[in-house]
Amino acid sequence: MITIPEEFLVQSFLGWIFLSIRIFGCFLAFPLLAYRAFPISQRVVVSLAIGFYVSGIVDTAAIAKIVESSGAVTAVSRELLIGVVAGWLIRVGMMAFDVLAEVIGTQTSLSFAATFYQDPSLASGLPGQLLTLLVIAVAFTVNVHLWFIEVLVKSYTIIGVGAWPTIWGWPAISQLAAAAFTLGVIFSLPVLIVYLIVNIAQAVIVRVSPQLNLFSVGFALFIPLAFFILWGLLPQMPAAIERALEPSFALIKDGLTRTPTVE
Repeated sequence: MITIPEEFLVQSFLGWIFLSIRIFGCFLAFPLLAYRAFPISQRVVVSLAIGFYVSGIVDTAAIAKIVESSGAVTAVSRELLIGVVAGWLIRVGMMAFDVLAEVIGTQTSLSFAATFYQDPSLASGLPGQLLTLLVIAVAFTVNVHLWFIEVLVKSYTIIGVGAWPTIWGWPAISQLAAAAFTLGVIFSLPVLIVYLIVNIAQAVIVRVSPQLNLFSVGFALFIPLAFFILWGLLPQMPAAIERALEPSFALIKDGLTRTPTVE
């Protein structure tokens, strides 16, 4: 009869749960997996499943020593924070499309109501919701989520458990945010140029015909033009997503699989 020591079972179970914390933190902030269509209960189940796989390639005995040396609360908080920050860095990269959505919403008057009342549940109004859905859909088609989970699993064998990536400091994060904003402005340039030309043409028409109602003509023209611009941007969306998320990917990969860490 084969007997399994109780200490081994407790150690394996606690190690399995502890390894799932970083993955669950990722699911709380990673835009592709933190959407409302993926409820918390399912995120917990998937986190436990991936954690069970990771427990087979990581020494669970070392996890118990780390928890004893740093404290259970500190170790759990650090693991959860690593996952949350990793997912949040992707969200920072996607901020470029938030800038584009703000420009489209302002120029087309689709976010005109948000000027008087900003709904906290709606980011950047209607254009922001549309672009967010498009970015998430295209990101799934290029397997961004699979790459992210692969790097997250590899991080357990490279930086270990309970170690914070030293490269994830405020200078690197501020540079990432600045790059995302700059890229968002570059993405918005075609929209700004098109609407600048339309506004100039409309100003000339109103100057020639003063009795023309500027608001009635402007709103009727700007909104269909916005959908035409979005239709023109769709073929470039995969390349734009890769360009926007490339700095975030590099920072995550350097932090989780390359850079030295401190415990």
